[in-house]
Formats: sequence, C-alpha cells, structure tokens
Amino acid sequence: MKDQRVHILTSWWCTNDCIFCMDDKTIRNFITLDKVRENLIEWLKYSNEVTFTSWEPTIHPKIVEMIWIAKELWYKTIQIISNWRKYKDINFLLDLINAWVTDFIVSIHWYNENLHDSIVRRKWVFNDVLKWLINLSKLKEKYNLVFNTNTTIIRQNYKEVYKIVYFLEKFPIDSIVLNVVIPQEEAYKNKEDILVKYSIISKEFEKLVEFQKKYNNIYINWFPYCLWENIESMIWFREPVSFKQWDINFARHSDNHSLELNDKFDISMINWKSKREECKKCKYYNNCEWIWDSYIKLFWWNEFLPKI
Repeated sequence: MKDQRVHILTSWWCTNDCIFCMDDKTIRNFITLDKVRENLIEWLKYSNEVTFTSWEPTIHPKIVEMIWIAKELWYKTIQIISNWRKYKDINFLLDLINAWVTDFIVSIHWYNENLHDSIVRRKWVFNDVLKWLINLSKLKEKYNLVFNTNTTIIRQNYKEVYKIVYFLEKFPIDSIVLNVVIPQEEAYKNKEDILVKYSIISKEFEKLVEFQKKYNNIYINWFPYCLWENIESMIWFREPVSFKQWDINFARHSDNHSLELNDKFDISMINWKSKREECKKCKYYNNCEWIWDSYIKLFWWNEFLPKI
C-alpha cells in the first residue's frame, strides 16, 4: 500500500463559497497540530506521500507548521490543494515552498473575472488567481515544483471548456484536471442551476482531443468511461497525483476530520456511488469510477450503455 497518498483534512472553513461545493457547511473547526503529527506518524507505514486539503488549508493558522512536521518525518511528496487566493502573497507561497511543499493543486473555473467570481461567489478572486499564476510560474523551475490545476465543469462553463484549457496552457502547468460535479451538499441544493448531463458534457470534452495530443496534460475526474467511444486514444482518465487510481478509496472520514486508512471499508459507502447489473457487460467495468447515486436520482441510467 506504499503507493497510496494520505489525505489530511485541515480545516472546515473556506474563503470561497463555490456554487458546486460538496462539503457540509455546518461544520466549523480546525485540525490540531498534535492530531496531524499523530496521524502522519501512524500512516508512514502506508505511504510517504501526503496531501493537505479540505476545505481551504491555507487559512489554517498552523499550515506551515504542518508542512514542517511532514518534512521532519521524511514524507517524500507533500502536496497542498487550495483555491490559491493566499498565493497572491509571494512571501506566503515561499513559506510553503521552504517548508517543503513539492506539489500544488489549485482551482480555477473560468478564464476571466465576471463568471469565475460568480461561480466562487466572491468578488475580485480572479485577480488573485492571475497574481498566483504569475508567482508560481516564476518559482516552478527554480524550486522544481509540480503545478496542477482543478476546474469543475458546470452549466455555467461547460460550453467554454476549450477556452479554459487554451487559457491555462499558456502557463507551465503539469496537469489540467477537469472535474464533473459531485452532486452533494451545496452542489445538490443548486442542482437545477449547475448540473449538466454527462453525455452532453462529453461532446465538449471531445473538442480537447487535439490539445491532449499536443500537450498531454489534460485529465478528467469522475467521468464514466462508457460515454467515450475511443477512450484510449483521447483524454487519459487519472488523478494528478502519484497514487494508483483506486488506492485512495481505502480511506474513510473519521470524527477528527482527518482520513483514516481502513482497507475493509466498502468503497460504495465512502463515495455514495453505484453500478447496475448491465454495467458488468462493459469492458471498462473494472476501471470505472461508478456513478453518483444522487446523479442517477436526477437523470437515471439511460445515457450509460455498456461498451462491449
């Protein structure tokens, strides 16, 4: 299990209020440094890679200290997933890098100010995004950083996914990751406004095939394989991290808001996802990431036909 990556949920606060958020906003607390150290020591037997995430780790008052703890314990890869608003401050960014963050995954959902800020429901965020893109681009080569982006595809931006990718390819990004909505919590409340059927989104993703041939850095998360006619020759489905695609699903939420490894915990209980009997005929059955139950409740199974 050494090829897993441990996730630590640092805080249940966020500086954005994204219309597609999948988290429970009734929780408000921070994980303690003692709990971080305890978990990192325990999980070294499973992995030497760690991700600090959820909701927004950069607002935790002890985030730099957490990174130092991971470094002192000889974690090889230290990743942080963020909405990147604080990265406009290059000194804060350098503090994270000097503490030994090696991988950055950051969120961007549009290529100009008005729509991006309406999606995250905060003003002037896109200006921060541009400052961060410039800052990290300058530091990437000097510090040998891995630099990835996350974009959530919703009704407001799915027809412009080609333009979003075109904008991002101007920067030295290692992986451009496109996520379909996880229809839980805030995202489910806003379902009428933001959800689009996967079969419709797939037509827009097909426009990215030439980009993928040229750059080979576009990845799609949480998207069913059966909606691609030629999946192997188009966009490669994987997460922009080094663990094998399914290994992280051995993790489960615990009461202290970190992740606890448990290889007996059923994956469907974690992700609230399903397959149907017909799916067993599909050649992608063993690799498929399953379909969210809440999505099936809204749209049913008609668009998902097994690939023989």
